[in-house]
Amino acid sequence: MYSKIIKFTVLILSIVGILSCGGKVIYQETKAITEPWNAQDSISFMYEITDTIVPYDLMLEIVHTPTYSYENLYVMVNTLFPDGTIKRGPLTLQLSNNNGSWIGKCNDEQCDTKLYLSSKAYYKTPGKYTLSFAQFSRNEQLPGVKSLTLSVLQSSK
Repeated sequence: MYSKIIKFTVLILSIVGILSCGGKVIYQETKAITEPWNAQDSISFMYEITDTIVPYDLMLEIVHTPTYSYENLYVMVNTLFPDGTIKRGPLTLQLSNNNGSWIGKCNDEQCDTKLYLSSKAYYKTPGKYTLSFAQFSRNEQLPGVKSLTLSVLQSSK
């Protein structure tokens, strides 16, 4: 009997621990992409940081078709800071593993892949930030990418 109580308590604490992983959502927005994704069309997300003492996680969810032709997604990322400064750079988002299987959860219609852009990062300045993503592949038009979701979370301690 005592053994069952301990096992039950450990199970409940494990479930609570798992559910409490991941911090408070500060911002989350999904933007649909009209297919094919044209190189000139950027997807922008604006969010506000008010607390510069806590660390944040930035997560990007990419929804694509199971017939997407590439193992990764190349994007050009522009970051607009509250003071007007812009940083720009390419980013490779890995969508499949080494054996060619999709990393995310897939069904017959779509694959959802969640990737951390940054983890436990601190913002130096409070204010509004804008992240913009443009597809940066060899093709002017990129079929198979359905949406992007940006989530900004306070990092769990």
